[in-house]
Amino acid sequence: MNYKFPKHITGDTWDGISSITILSQGSAIDLTNCDVNVQIRSWKNLASPIVFEFSTITNNILIILPTLGVINIPPQIVDIPVGLYRYDLKVKFPTGVIKTYLQGDWEIIPSITR
Repeated sequence: MNYKFPKHITGDTWDGISSITILSQGSAIDLTNCDVNVQIRSWKNLASPIVFEFSTITNNILIILPTLGVINIPPQIVDIPVGLYRYDLKVKFPTGVIKTYLQGDWEIIPSITR
């Protein structure tokens, strides 16, 4: 599934995502006891270092309805260099299985006022 984050001005507080349901073949994924992780890297060089990360481990992704596959990414300051980025969302299940469910692009645009 592809989900495109809206453009964001570097250094501003990003609005986050109030809720998104993680689906596989049209059905919600049970996220009970799972770790969810999003890594953001340069679109031009996917082997580049991670420029930003959201994770349930660091509490900047919250699983709000685990059996219904619903997560929340709270608002937070995102201060990464201007550019086009690519991300994916991986879920690590308690069994050790890891699956990628979302991917997309994120454009970071410059701030004019400093």
